[in-house]
Amino acid sequence: MLTILSIGKLKEPWRTVCEMYVTRLGPYLPVRVVEVAETPIAKNDDVERITLQEAHTIVKYMKPGAHVITLHPDARTPNTKKFADALEGWRRKQEIIFVIGGPLGLHESVLARANEQLSLSPLTFTHQMTRAILLEQIYRCVMREKGKYDY
Repeated sequence: MLTILSIGKLKEPWRTVCEMYVTRLGPYLPVRVVEVAETPIAKNDDVERITLQEAHTIVKYMKPGAHVITLHPDARTPNTKKFADALEGWRRKQEIIFVIGGPLGLHESVLARANEQLSLSPLTFTHQMTRAILLEQIYRCVMREKGKYDY
């Protein structure tokens, strides 16, 4: 089982794109998407307070024994082949959980709980785009394992 735990809800067209990849992955890798409510941000809000509030909700979904990968801009950025190899190894675990932060990122407590951190690109994407890119790469890797896709 693979879970994508994400701050915020998707809007169109991203929702349709992500649903398509979840459906395509279904026969090969069950994917569950959990959307955690984004904490509203006021002009002078404290980043620590907001990310900590979101962290309290996120950790409720982190099952003991799950392999947790947080998406973080300062983490390593693998190419598709290295990501595919890593995913193949992660799939041997009981459960994989990818965590995508909101506009302010993830609280340090969530990053500390992760088994690994991953960056999809040195560029910055919205959490909506990030989810679509992550799902596409997971789909690409799974299809590669099945001999139906190359890099």
